[in-house]
Amino acid sequence: MIIGGGIAGTTAAETIREQDAYGSIVLISSEPYPLYSRVLLPRYVRGNIAEEKVILRQLGDYEERRISLYLSETVQSLDMEKREAYTNADRTFLFKKLLIASGGHAAPWEHARAESERVLRFQTLDDARRIISATAAAKEKTAAVIGGGFIALEFLELFVHKGFTTTLFARGAYFWEHVLDENGGRLLEELFEIKGISVRHGAEISDIAAQPFGLVVQTKDGRRTEAALVGVGIGLERNLFFVPAQIARGTGVLVDEELRTNIADVWAAGDVAEYRDGSTGRRRVTGNWTQSFVQGRIAGSNMAGAHEKFHAVAAYSVKVFDTVITQVGDVEREADGKDEVVSRTDIERRRHEMFVLRDGRIIGAILVNAFAEKSTLAELIERRTNVSSHKSSLASLDFVLASLL
Repeated sequence: MIIGGGIAGTTAAETIREQDAYGSIVLISSEPYPLYSRVLLPRYVRGNIAEEKVILRQLGDYEERRISLYLSETVQSLDMEKREAYTNADRTFLFKKLLIASGGHAAPWEHARAESERVLRFQTLDDARRIISATAAAKEKTAAVIGGGFIALEFLELFVHKGFTTTLFARGAYFWEHVLDENGGRLLEELFEIKGISVRHGAEISDIAAQPFGLVVQTKDGRRTEAALVGVGIGLERNLFFVPAQIARGTGVLVDEELRTNIADVWAAGDVAEYRDGSTGRRRVTGNWTQSFVQGRIAGSNMAGAHEKFHAVAAYSVKVFDTVITQVGDVEREADGKDEVVSRTDIERRRHEMFVLRDGRIIGAILVNAFAEKSTLAELIERRTNVSSHKSSLASLDFVLASLL
């Protein structure tokens, strides 16, 4: 049994079938649709591609592979002694092997109650449809974006593309303060200003009030901003409410190199799998599409009897306003203060590279218009290359990263 019909769960099911022609496979998905591409949703919302291009599987694909697919169904609880799963459809499933690939949902936001059709999230195909409908129906072309990360970036480009006058509310002193250094944050904000986006720093939202024309965003400093629509990008909450106490958890479900949990014949993959990063030794949960696909393939292969190990340097890119922003490796800084940040910026080319170092090694990086460096950085991180003697050189635009290999 596989819980979750996203890219990790679907890939696992198909991998199992490739290696096991006879075993029964049950795939339970809370979504009402077969697999679709979350990566392509921004292009769909902007009108660059048709909806059918987003859909990656048809019901017949599951039937052909003899995968029993249950849509719009949610596992409510698991009995690990009986090896039974209980769903919201009053169904009971008996399983021998289990993969938890339940993904996540947009984190709840306390102010979303104002007017849900005007307060937008961007996680699912249904969210994308709501965005298309709301932007088309809006009489006033004004929008607000709450948050600082990849989803906020997607909302900014979307609203500007649709001709909305847009205000960004950032809690920090600059955009994406918890990840970027100040030079990188300021560089992005200069790009926003060129596109006509107003940035409000240190903005703590106190309320969202519904008005006949739309919404009013109120901040704790007493300021009010009118907006027909509000796009909220404040992170992901993992779907783990059904996971029993016997299965070890941290931020996600704890897994080993083979994506196995502490319970025999139970694996986890995708957004909910908390693995130990081989490059840093830290436990991490990453939710990008490629990583979820790879984990799904490995988990499925191991469920079919293999012993493949998961080793990968996480990487994710997004293109916003013709600017490519790439995250490689682990850029979260520990509270112990041992992580160092070295960066270099080319203002004219709007290029910025920020490297996070720990114990003399690069463990992560954020690249702005420097996508060509991604593979080199991934290799440096994977090799655990000590760059202590080159730390000062890293800050120079003339220094070639590939020379460290």
